[in-house]
Amino acid sequence: MKRFFYQTVIGLTLAGAGLFAMAPNVWAIPHPEDPYGLKTTASRTPYSDPATSQKTLPELIGGFIGVLLSLVGLVFLVLSVYGGFKWMTAAGDEDSVKEGRDTLVNAAIGIALIMCAYALTTFLFDSAISVVSTTTPPAPPASQQPTP
Repeated sequence: MKRFFYQTVIGLTLAGAGLFAMAPNVWAIPHPEDPYGLKTTASRTPYSDPATSQKTLPELIGGFIGVLLSLVGLVFLVLSVYGGFKWMTAAGDEDSVKEGRDTLVNAAIGIALIMCAYALTTFLFDSAISVVSTTTPPAPPASQQPTP
C-alpha cells in the first residue's frame, strides 16, 4: 500500500511539474507572423543587430576556448560521477575503492591544473594587452621626420 501511495505521489508531482513548465506555452496566444516567438526573443538579444553581430578573431577564439572549457567541465563531471559510483558500489572490495578514489583524485588534479593554466594564460594576455595598448610608439628622430 505504501509503495502504491509513493508511486502515485511521485507520478502526480512529476505530472504537475510538467504542466507547470508547459503552462506559458499552452496559454500563450501565438502571433500569426511569429507563432513560436523566436523572432521576438531574437530581437531582444544583443546579437540581433547585424552591425554588432560580426565577431572579431579574438572573440571567435575566446568563444572556442569557452566551448572547450565547457567540455572539460563535462568530462570532469562524468569522471567524478564515475569515480564516486565506483567507490560507493565497491561493497568492501579494496581494488574498486582504490580505483574510484584514484579516479576522483585524478579528476580533481586535472581540473585544478586546467583552471590554473586558464588563469595564468588570462593574466598574461590581459597584462600584455594592457601594456601594448598603453604604450605609444616613440617619435622618429628629427632627421627622419618629413618636411612640409
